Amino acid sequence: MAARIEDLIVVPAAAVRQPVTCPPGPVETSRLAGAYAIGMETMMTSSHRNPGVASVLSLLVPGVGQFYNGDFLRGLFWLIVTPGLWIGSGGLLGWICHLIAAVTAYRRAELKNRNPYL
Repeated sequence: MAARIEDLIVVPAAAVRQPVTCPPGPVETSRLAGAYAIGMETMMTSSHRNPGVASVLSLLVPGVGQFYNGDFLRGLFWLIVTPGLWIGSGGLLGWICHLIAAVTAYRRAELKNRNPYL
């Protein structure tokens, strides 16, 4: 008796999708739709980033706004580059880096709000 590949693969019970059945009737269906809408709203707001907050954070400390947006490598870049330019240029390029970091944090937050898969 040969073993089938389906018998060898172990799938956790939580990973198996069960068919969703909607109860009949307009009241029950509207409750399900309302619950679905609340769930979608929660999912949308959990990944929503405020561009103003990201910009102010990055203006105060370059890179923190990028961390707020979830862009950790970009934040690390600004945390390393900005102090180097503050010291290397006597302060002039440090201010420019602060402004650029704030603008990029603002734009990335807007972009991530439009496309949450970034």
